[in-house]
Amino acid sequence: MAALGHTVDSGSGASGDYVSLNALIVAQAQDLTDGGGDTYTATCITTGDGAADATVCNIDGWVPGSGNELTVLGDWTTGVYDATAYHFAPSNQWNAALSLNDNYIILKYLQITNTDGNSNSGDALRVSSSNCVIEECLVYQAAQHGIVDYGTNNVVVNTIVYGCEDDGIQKAESGGNLYVYNTTIVANGGYGLNARNFRTILAKNIYSGGNTGADYFEDTNGTLTITTCYSDDGSEGTPTAAYSTSAGAYFINITGGSEDLDIGASSGLIGNGTDLSGDGTYPFAVDVIGTARSSWDVGAFEFVAAPAEGNRIPIIDHHNRMMAMMGD
Repeated sequence: MAALGHTVDSGSGASGDYVSLNALIVAQAQDLTDGGGDTYTATCITTGDGAADATVCNIDGWVPGSGNELTVLGDWTTGVYDATAYHFAPSNQWNAALSLNDNYIILKYLQITNTDGNSNSGDALRVSSSNCVIEECLVYQAAQHGIVDYGTNNVVVNTIVYGCEDDGIQKAESGGNLYVYNTTIVANGGYGLNARNFRTILAKNIYSGGNTGADYFEDTNGTLTITTCYSDDGSEGTPTAAYSTSAGAYFINITGGSEDLDIGASSGLIGNGTDLSGDGTYPFAVDVIGTARSSWDVGAFEFVAAPAEGNRIPIIDHHNRMMAMMGD
């Protein structure tokens, strides 16, 4: 068994093996389960001018498996939008910027959007496969939905979804259960979290607020199983915490284009989540930037009383570590 991988650098520094994720996915497509089984990591960075990866990507034609996952690993560790880190930002009208069609794919430390200029015209991320994980990602300002799931037993954890033109996260009318844990879903133009007809979302420790539609919504015969989730509007019987910087959730900044969804010391989200370190589906024990969870706060961030420079204490700076390894 071997740990395989290559690097994508979308910036002018061109220090990677490929200049886009799509180029890597097409060139390296392989069966990771043969020959004793391998894993593969596509490491994504941007150097030089910090340009976005603007090429649509459809991950298809790979054969990952349990223990033989394909991981797409970015270098986003700040918890807020970071133009100096890798950002995946194609325009794809009526379709998704990034599509997952193979099973057992892990997305981690990525910033993802769809920049199509038409109204309600393109999703950031569409998942049509099974047993995939989206963790510690930022999905933002997509031309339609943030994340749409058509698959089965996929997991979204420690992720931030904001400013999309339609739903933040939608479980579409196909596939099996979707698990959404410790995720912050705010300021989207549709529903925050939407379970469509005859589909189920299991939501734990979610904050959804400031959305144009209901923060939580069950379509006809859709099911939302909610555990210690909060909202701005009280939808689906959830307790409320205002989507605000001065009450309720006490976010740091909710101004469009400058969002900082870390929570302040007075936040009503502190200590009100469920401990998921022993969860039967996807156990974990850190937040969106790698801070150890102790009080199990609701949403993507765990509050930490911090020095004057801020609350963020990333455990690993993946971008700088990768730059050092490559001698940049």
